[in-house]
Amino acid sequence: VSRPEDVGILTMRAGKAPGASMSGLGKVAQDRGARSMTWKVRCYTLQDIFENYWRIPKPYEDVFVKIDVESYECKLIPSFYDWLKEERFLPKMFISFHPQIEACIEEEFEGVLRFLRLYDHVRVGNDSRELNVTEIEATNLRSQMHDVVVYQKHHIVRS
Repeated sequence: VSRPEDVGILTMRAGKAPGASMSGLGKVAQDRGARSMTWKVRCYTLQDIFENYWRIPKPYEDVFVKIDVESYECKLIPSFYDWLKEERFLPKMFISFHPQIEACIEEEFEGVLRFLRLYDHVRVGNDSRELNVTEIEATNLRSQMHDVVVYQKHHIVRS
């Protein structure tokens, strides 16, 4: 999945840095005498995938998506805002934020926060504590971001 300005063919790279999710591929490359491994992939926006490939009709009332984009979160997540800002029903999402978000700039965190504010509920971390996105500042968001689940009030099933 990519943001609109990155649609097309991109080069992916896997190194052997400890903790990197694709470090196993980096080890394969090293075993073959290379420092890293690269390959080309075709990238699409999530909106394009929803509408043209999966043909998911609106409203996105019963849709769940897991986002795990290997340190691309601060670039990708803000791009969802323009697509979803007018939707009454938003897809539920599990977003995996990697430690490398420390390198994200303030403007990117502001974009992530703007997206999160579209949702009624934002739960973070292993304890699934509720993050009050109406009160938090983008400067404090960096330390809060781990695994995040976002959903709306209508997603809650009452028995």
